Amino acid sequence: MPEKQNLTRRDFFIQTGLAAVVAPPLLHRTSAAGADTTGSIRNNHPSMAYREIPGTGIHLSLLSLGGSGLKKNVAHYAIDHGINLIHMSASYSGGQCIAELGSVLKSRRNQVYIALKDNFTDIDNVLKTLQTDHIDFLMFNRHAREEVDDSAIYERFHHYRKAGKVRFAGLTTHNDVKACVAKALDTDFYKLLMPVMNQPAFDAMARELITAEKKKVGIMAMKTMKGIHDQDLRLAFFKKLASHPAVTTVIKGFSSFAEMDRFLSAVKESLTSEEDMSLYRHAGENRSRNCMMCGACQRLCPRHVEIPALLRAAHYYHAEQHRPDLAVDVFRSVPVHRRPDRTCLQCRQCEQVCPNGISIARELKKITTLFKVYRV
Repeated sequence: MPEKQNLTRRDFFIQTGLAAVVAPPLLHRTSAAGADTTGSIRNNHPSMAYREIPGTGIHLSLLSLGGSGLKKNVAHYAIDHGINLIHMSASYSGGQCIAELGSVLKSRRNQVYIALKDNFTDIDNVLKTLQTDHIDFLMFNRHAREEVDDSAIYERFHHYRKAGKVRFAGLTTHNDVKACVAKALDTDFYKLLMPVMNQPAFDAMARELITAEKKKVGIMAMKTMKGIHDQDLRLAFFKKLASHPAVTTVIKGFSSFAEMDRFLSAVKESLTSEEDMSLYRHAGENRSRNCMMCGACQRLCPRHVEIPALLRAAHYYHAEQHRPDLAVDVFRSVPVHRRPDRTCLQCRQCEQVCPNGISIARELKKITTLFKVYRV
């Protein structure tokens, strides 16, 4: 492993909090309070590219690290190579991943920004585990348009921010993605959005990406490689995402150092016309096998089966990193009455509105069979 990068100046943040209780109409506004004022790029590395979230003073590495399945050596390696954003959830691997990250942050907190899902009850316990006194981005985990503008979100965020425990609000979403992102942009509250952005979702998000750039909101693209299995095509799509000015960073989990090295090498490479054409052909040939998590199927389903979540569970199980533990967790989170039954094969209303033409009923049958083995 390369030697750790030594910083000549500690870049730290002192949260001053809000001067007064903010009236409800103003809770939608996010100021630059808590911005980095040094003007420097945290963990600046010559081989990494960085993009600023305007108004925050924060420059994020173009490639960021996903926390699902995170190991200490992977995190150290990523930081050694200029990655300065790590996304984490307190629930990953039953709390093991956040503990791994905490052991890394003990010596390297001033080199990275932390984006954390809001699925915890005690922020003080989370901060203790992470061995830090604050979170840079509190990522509200919402998957329905009406949930994005919930007043409880603003109250929770400002409570933590006043206490100096969080800096900026973010949103992560992997269902009804286009509508959730559009609503989030309307609020003028979130500074970092983390939507699913695989090939079909990226194409469908054209208008929202333009709006995000105009409103100076950062985009952290996640689950970008969903539906792409060829390694060269994965690198090509990463470069395609990186070529869009609205995309601030692309988050990726890694199963090996060799895989990370390939993506690190691609950071400053340009997408070629041949690669772009290969991506175009792949998108057309595989559209009916690649869910973009738009949520249209679930909205029409008479039983309100949580189809996108179930398809996501299958993706975790079959994806390159093969995460059956995470797949089971997602499947278990779906209430029994929101899972498919025998009538789904006869109904198929969901398939009538799927923009990608996925054979959803068939996929649901396969998913049900798969998870019977785990008795969940």
